Amino acid sequence: REYESNLPDDSSAVSEGTDLDPSQTSHSRPLSRRGTSSSSLSYHSSQTPRSLPSYVIDPADYPELTVEAPITALLCKDAYSDFATPDGMKLAPPPNRSVMHPIFPMAYRKILELQILAPHSYFSVNQIFELISYFPPDSSAGYLRLQVIISLFSHIVDLENMYLIFDNVLSFDERNELFHRVGIMNVLDPMRPERLYRLDLRRNDHREWAKILVYLATNDPGGIWEEVEYRWGKYDEPVPGWTLPSTWTRADDGGVNGGPRNFGWLQVRYRCQTRVGVATALGARKVMRKRTLAGMKRAVL
Repeated sequence: REYESNLPDDSSAVSEGTDLDPSQTSHSRPLSRRGTSSSSLSYHSSQTPRSLPSYVIDPADYPELTVEAPITALLCKDAYSDFATPDGMKLAPPPNRSVMHPIFPMAYRKILELQILAPHSYFSVNQIFELISYFPPDSSAGYLRLQVIISLFSHIVDLENMYLIFDNVLSFDERNELFHRVGIMNVLDPMRPERLYRLDLRRNDHREWAKILVYLATNDPGGIWEEVEYRWGKYDEPVPGWTLPSTWTRADDGGVNGGPRNFGWLQVRYRCQTRVGVATALGARKVMRKRTLAGMKRAVL
């Protein structure tokens, strides 16, 4: 009733010269519930909102914001200017979707033909390497090399050698795309952990790989972390003087009192200082290998 008292009266619209008939107002059929007055649930279908809530931001008040700005920029006038990806976290520009690469139609047809012939065939990493050598490495062509790898990934018989393609053939942008499509726990092997990582701890597979690196760092006499950086968020600067917390080496409880945090970005290069260290860490690496796809037993039929 209080809400209806603030609505415009239809009779006033009639007095101003409208074509409304006072006997046929714009009231919709009144809604009623058992035990509830129908008049308290009636509403006007032609009513206009009185005013916007105070928390709604009118984009007209901020002409400097464009359609390319993220929606979160509407929460604050100066928010968009603060969203600058640090140089160390930037990726290559995305492929141009408005212009098709001239080789894409023919190459994609070959990939489809390969998918038709592949179900009854199995491949080694060396054969995959030879196949992707026929496709352009340019990511603007639509990640054709990655599409070949993904199409045949379930038919690779020696995933433990996948590091040969990952470390020596793929570009940085292609590696991140492969992590996104296949998963880091399915691509990498803890027996060959020496490389640079940029892990998003919000993603479960990245966090699981961080746990593997923590285990190797504490059980490998020659293993060390180099170029370590931790950011609270992608757009934050690295935490000064950050080192591996002791809580990360405890039993994982979701990152509260044990295990890596479930947020933040971790950059680390894992390196083994001596050959002796590699030999003594084989036991720890084999234990961690059981958590990944490379450590699972596979049968070729």
